[in-house]
Amino acid sequence: MAGDDVVQMLAVMGPRLPVVRERRGVTLADVSRATGISPSTLSRIETSRR
Repeated sequence: MAGDDVVQMLAVMGPRLPVVRERRGVTLADVSRATGISPSTLSRIETSRR
C-alpha cells in the first residue's frame, strides 16, 4: 500500500474507530494492549491527526 493510500485510509477509518470502540465498551488502553499501538497514537488516528 502506497503512503497516500495509508493516509487516505486512516482519514476515512479514524473517525469511525471511537464509535465502534465506545459501542463495544473498550477503552484506548484496552485497544493499545491488544494491538501494541500506544494510546496516544490511537488517539491521533481517531482524531485524524495522524
